[in-house]
Amino acid sequence: MLRKLILLFSCAFWLFSPQHAIAATLSEDLNSVIVYAYFKIGAPEANTQDLSLSSFQEQIDELSSPDNGYQVLPLSDVLTRQKQNDTIAPKSVVLTFENFDQDFLTSVWPILKDRKIPFVLSVSTSRLDDAERSGASPSWDDLKTISKSSLAEFGILPYRYVYGHSLSDADFKLDINRAKSSFRDHMGDEPKYFSYPYGDYTPQLANLVDQQGFQGAFTQASGVLATSTSRYAIPRFTMTEGFADLDRFRMTSMALPLPVNQVKPDHTFVPDNPPSLSFTIDDRIPLQEIKQLDCFASGQSGVDKKIDGKTVTIVFPAAFDDSKARVNCTIPFVPEDEDGVKDTDNTRWRWAGFQFIFPE
Repeated sequence: MLRKLILLFSCAFWLFSPQHAIAATLSEDLNSVIVYAYFKIGAPEANTQDLSLSSFQEQIDELSSPDNGYQVLPLSDVLTRQKQNDTIAPKSVVLTFENFDQDFLTSVWPILKDRKIPFVLSVSTSRLDDAERSGASPSWDDLKTISKSSLAEFGILPYRYVYGHSLSDADFKLDINRAKSSFRDHMGDEPKYFSYPYGDYTPQLANLVDQQGFQGAFTQASGVLATSTSRYAIPRFTMTEGFADLDRFRMTSMALPLPVNQVKPDHTFVPDNPPSLSFTIDDRIPLQEIKQLDCFASGQSGVDKKIDGKTVTIVFPAAFDDSKARVNCTIPFVPEDEDGVKDTDNTRWRWAGFQFIFPE
């Protein structure tokens, strides 16, 4: 909650600051898309990735109203249009789900079907295999029913839900192939996408996923899907009860890419808490705009940042209390109207997110 209040306060400060500068427009601004991640939807528990059904329904109502100007797009269409460098309208989003349980089957799926909302559902094939043996629900037959709708695209998790960094390359590939084989045997098709358990990402794991023929892979770091985004490190805004209010939803739906490179560390699992974090902002972002960069860390009241040209180093004042941590960095983008006047009513935010996992 503290992190959310800090972020919203910062946004309000920049929005009404008289020195609010106009940010440069990037080519990928014209076809960037926001991807949302939903995990357990039902009765939320404290300090989890759960979201209440009422909060989810509120977001769906927000997306569905024709007066609000949203587009909910199939991820495959987004990737194709970005590859062709086609324009995609602002407030275009993709919905992804990662817990195919009874609540999804009986509560979430009917809402998506009724509103004709496309989505990606990543499934645990091991859980579905267990359900087939025990006669439990949801089952492979339930997934087949959903697959008959043109709304659904599918991804998979590895067969075992374990941290990828803890596995050898051979074991990681074995788990992927076992999951793919089970999905293929039951569904008669290949899954399009892959999701890293716990968001545990490394460039080496991404290379292995790429070799398996997936169209893309999901992390759990926040950010914007743009043409400059690796297809095997797709960022997502995770929707949990503590961060599901409509103000945040509206703000994130209008986020813009903040391209960064030379990220260190370039993997999620780090042995040191607090970690060190540095990155270089894309050359197309002017230096005067980089000076407006602000960064926020989960559970911390503030962070120290050093900006050396276009290289940013983040220093955390203390260790993180949790075994997982998120860091979000933003730069305000203020468009101009036809007369060249700053349109502060339509301020948007360039957004780059980072995730860390620490030894427990």
